[in-house]
Amino acid sequence: MTFDSTHLAIEMEEVLNEKQQLAKIIAIPAAISAGCGLGLKMTEKQYREVCKKIPIKTLAGTTIYSKKGNAEYQMIIQTKTNT
Repeated sequence: MTFDSTHLAIEMEEVLNEKQQLAKIIAIPAAISAGCGLGLKMTEKQYREVCKKIPIKTLAGTTIYSKKGNAEYQMIIQTKTNT
């Protein structure tokens, strides 16, 4: 999961940790040139749990990628920041 801003990345980490979804901010892989350069790495199972527990408005400004190979990623979902 990548973010439009550093603020969003930190906010999402806090929200996930409050919901008992252990989250850690990471530098996004070089193959993904998006957002602020920070992301959260999670399994598909963790992502499904996040979607159940986190209001969709909280996901605004995020992009979800799925790892397809050694250094290949596919964009799955991209949301726009609420203004």
